[in-house]
Amino acid sequence: MRVWALVLIVLAIFVNAAAWADAHESALLSAILDLGRLNGEALACDDQAAAARAKALILAYAPKVRRYGAAYEQGTQDAFSEHVRNGSQCRTAVQLAGEVERAGVMLRLNAERDAVAGTDSR
Repeated sequence: MRVWALVLIVLAIFVNAAAWADAHESALLSAILDLGRLNGEALACDDQAAAARAKALILAYAPKVRRYGAAYEQGTQDAFSEHVRNGSQCRTAVQLAGEVERAGVMLRLNAERDAVAGTDSR
């Protein structure tokens, strides 16, 4: 009976660890997508400084994994296309820069947590 209890405890630990890793990867992916969307908006609004900063943040903090690069590119393309298609009004350079920095902080925090937890796929 004790052996089965131990097996169940170990199994529960592995299931919880896998769920935590999935949730964390979702947070990291979300941060990367946000930065990609902001990059697309910056490009659509011809805000070269914000676009360059978004790219620099991705290069500095995002794990160098294909799915993350693809997510960043997809976020960029979607936001750019949507902005141009809808003729949306551009934010001020200060507003966009602030959002890029906020997204950069979220990316850095999630990437650091990913590295510490050993869940990154580099």
